[in-house]
Amino acid sequence: MAASFQHQGDTPLDLPAALRDPAAYPFPVRSVTVAETHISWIFLAGPFAYKVKKPVDYGFLDYSTLERRKHFCEEEVRLNRRLAPDVYLGVAPITVWGGATRVEGAGTILDYAVKMRRLPDDRLFDHLLERERVGEFDVERLARHIADFHARAESGAELERFGSRDVIALNWRENFDQTRSLVGKTITLSQFRQCYGFVASQLHALKGVFDARRREGRIRDCHGDLRCDSVCMDETGSFQVFDCIEFNERFRYCDVASEVAFMAMDLDWRGRPDLAWTWVDAYVEASGDADLRSLLPFYKCYRAFVRGKVESFESTSIAAVEDAFRHRRAAHEHFDLAETYTYRFTPSLVLMCGQVGSGKTALARGLGSLLGFAVVSTDRVRKELISVPSRQRMAGPVDQGLYSPEMRQATYEECFERAARLLRSGQSVVLDGSFGSERDRQAAANIAREAGAAIVLVHLRAPESVIYERLAARAATRESESDAGPEVFEAVRTRFESPQGWAPSELLELDASGGLMRTADLAIAGLRQRLHASHDGGARRRIA
Repeated sequence: MAASFQHQGDTPLDLPAALRDPAAYPFPVRSVTVAETHISWIFLAGPFAYKVKKPVDYGFLDYSTLERRKHFCEEEVRLNRRLAPDVYLGVAPITVWGGATRVEGAGTILDYAVKMRRLPDDRLFDHLLERERVGEFDVERLARHIADFHARAESGAELERFGSRDVIALNWRENFDQTRSLVGKTITLSQFRQCYGFVASQLHALKGVFDARRREGRIRDCHGDLRCDSVCMDETGSFQVFDCIEFNERFRYCDVASEVAFMAMDLDWRGRPDLAWTWVDAYVEASGDADLRSLLPFYKCYRAFVRGKVESFESTSIAAVEDAFRHRRAAHEHFDLAETYTYRFTPSLVLMCGQVGSGKTALARGLGSLLGFAVVSTDRVRKELISVPSRQRMAGPVDQGLYSPEMRQATYEECFERAARLLRSGQSVVLDGSFGSERDRQAAANIAREAGAAIVLVHLRAPESVIYERLAARAATRESESDAGPEVFEAVRTRFESPQGWAPSELLELDASGGLMRTADLAIAGLRQRLHASHDGGARRRIA
């Protein structure tokens, strides 16, 4: 997208072309790399990045005048120094003198740029995820970092109104108004209607929760755009969280649950719903804000829908065909994800079973994140019963100590009791464990039936070569709550009893040798066939 800038009555200037010239900068530059979004250009020159705001007006964002662009450059620096103090260096004028465009030079001011210290691309969270260099410990540390930021962030009566049902409904109305023209392009009519119906229903059902969150001071001056590509983790593990929302307070003043949901949604979209579950779990532990879980499906739907809209805008505002296609595909994927968050199930128990290392825990947490189910894990409960940290290594001989028959029985009984309480409260549950005996599986089924809940047994299968590879990787990272390694698999694999006598409506057999998202997609499709689900589709009430 080109934009013209008038100066001194001369002919319009193509600013992006002028700033691609290395001579425009006040220090030696070999070449300039340009990144573009629908609202800005970022010029990467030597050790610095200069972000120039496009002269656009989208309604929710207005950079249409030089005065407004300068103001929002100043706001961007001020606000981002909260979480990235070493990155944001100031506001740099862009000038023209003698027909030459200069950054931080003398002459007539043409525009302004946010000047930043350039961050290494290979240390951005999204790039680290692609290379499988982000683990549970990293996500947990980031969650504690953001929980601390939220605890210190501005709050008070002035901000509380932004957490009201009326303002939340306004945000949604704006989203739906701005995406109607996208129906049939990046979002289907069915998805649009289902999301609309879900939102209308939830705005009504959650009004009391919204009010309580305001009273509790959960509305804060947040980051507003917390995703993996706005987080840099250096070699020491320190975080720089950058690129917050500066252009609209309504998007930044929000319930912390909405911010937590944004990062969780982004991890879901990037194929790591297991890490999304870890992120939420760690944030709740650090903040003590357990109540935010009830809002996550609503806010994750909101965040996915917003990203679908933004990616759609990006796909039409960027000239490069390959980049436009990438944004269009991302728009489809985010709207698909927004639809997934609308799935509502009657209280149900999803019982995982499979060999050690078959991927049960990753899938259990993935389903917990994508569908909003509670997760009860035998590995975690086993260690809670003896008051040791969940990741403390307790490996020992099979059938002894922590893994003795007596301890196993106590663990399963506690898991059943927790699952029963959750089911009776109306919450769906994923029960994560090996459940290698038919006796234990039937005991779990009885718990579900006594609570009036549906049950589906998910049996994961994977080749032994895949299992050995996963167990070796688990041992190397030492991040898992499970102590089972290859030697445990060798000892117990012949004990596993394949499910027998389960009706097709209550049994889901899955090949778990592929990636997590492929398995999760298959699991969700199978659960929707076997469990009573609704979308809250259709506009039974208007969003007002």
